[in-house]
Amino acid sequence: MEPLLRPYPKPWIEAPSRRGSPTPGYPYPRDLLRRCDIFPLLVLDGGAFFFTHEHLGGATASDFLAAYQDGSLLAPWRDGRGIDWDRALTETAASACPAPLEKHVWLQRLYFLLPLAQAYLRSGQERWARDWYRHLNSWLRHHPRPSGAEDRKDWAWFDMQVTWRLLVLVHSVPLLASSSYLTASRWRRVHRALVQHSEHVLEHATAALKQGTGRGNHFLQKGVALLYSGLLFSEEPGAEACRDTGRAIVRQQMETEIMPDGGSVEASPSYSHFIARLYLEAF
Repeated sequence: MEPLLRPYPKPWIEAPSRRGSPTPGYPYPRDLLRRCDIFPLLVLDGGAFFFTHEHLGGATASDFLAAYQDGSLLAPWRDGRGIDWDRALTETAASACPAPLEKHVWLQRLYFLLPLAQAYLRSGQERWARDWYRHLNSWLRHHPRPSGAEDRKDWAWFDMQVTWRLLVLVHSVPLLASSSYLTASRWRRVHRALVQHSEHVLEHATAALKQGTGRGNHFLQKGVALLYSGLLFSEEPGAEACRDTGRAIVRQQMETEIMPDGGSVEASPSYSHFIARLYLEAF
C-alpha cells in the first residue's frame, strides 16, 4: 500500500532534520502531479478564478501555459524592460474602480509559477525551471520584506498575497527538485524566501488569533500554510510555532466558520471548493 505522505525533497539541505522532529511528508504523489493540471488540482480562490477566467478565458494550468507561451499571460504588466511588478498599483491609484487592485494582487500571488514548475516535471525541459526561477528572483529583488506598518503599502506583503506565495513555493519544490538549472545557491535563495514568508505569515496569524480578528477563507489559508511550513520544514527554529498556530487556526475556523449543515458561513459558491480543499489538506 502506498504511504499517505511521500518524502518532501529539500535540494538545499545537506544534513537531515534534527532528531525528534516530525518526518516531513508531502500529500501529492508525482504521478498525480504529472497526470492532472496543477490548477484545478490545487483550487484557486474565488477572486483569482474569476480574474483568471476573464484574463485567459479559462483557469486551468493549460490555460496559464498557453497564454505564457504566446506572451499574453504577463502582457498587461510588462514594460520595455520586463515585468513591471507594480504597474497595476499605479493604475489603482489613478482609478476609483477596484479592478486594477485585483489585477495587482493576482500578480503578487505568483499563481503563474506553479504551471511553469509543473511543465518542468512533465517535460524535463530546463527552460521551465529557468523561467520559474527568473520570475521569482525578479519579484524578490523588487519586493524586499517590509516592516510593521509598511506591510500594506504596496499590497505585496499583505494578506493572501503572502500566503499564496508561500504555498506556491511549497508546492513548486517537489515539482522542480530534479532540475540541474536550480543549483545549490539558487535553491538556498528559494529556501530563504520560504522561511521569510513563513515567518511573516506566522507573525500576522498569531496576532490575529490572539485578537480574535481572523475570519474566513483568508485566515483558514494562513492556518493551512503554517501547517505545511511547520511540518515540512521542521528543522527551522519557528517550526513548532508554525504547527501550533496552524492547528489552532484550523480548529478555530471549524468552530466559528462552519454551520451545522457543513456549509461555510461565507455562503459563497465561488469559495466553497477553495475552502473544502484547504480543510482536506489540513486533514
